[in-house]
Amino acid sequence: MRILTDVMKSNNYAAEPMLQSCGVKIISRFTQVEGRVLSAPRLKVGNGDDVIPRNSRWNFNRQVLDVSVYHAYYQLGGLNSLLAIEQSRNLPVVSKVPTITFGMDVLHASPGQSGIPSIAVVVSNQLKKVMME
Repeated sequence: MRILTDVMKSNNYAAEPMLQSCGVKIISRFTQVEGRVLSAPRLKVGNGDDVIPRNSRWNFNRQVLDVSVYHAYYQLGGLNSLLAIEQSRNLPVVSKVPTITFGMDVLHASPGQSGIPSIAVVVSNQLKKVMME
């Protein structure tokens, strides 16, 4: 945390002319907030097996289908995966209605490595309508 605090002070964002012209003010210390880390949701795949993430990611190596097989499977009303919570709490199954799902991630370089760019990724998957057209 000390390294991050030092970097915030040395970057001196408060003196940045572009930010000043827009009326943006950035303080050189972090604000403490209360929060919690949520566990990743369990997924049910294939024949109803629970998949639990390992090392912060799900392993679908054994569940991979050929694209053409998956397309046919989906058009016949197949279900590749769903959130375990959908079965246990009677929430609507998102695959039975037109649904779009978004995922986002941002990867930043370690503190002090200012020459390495950040990478932002946004992916989406639209079910039902797109796959059948």
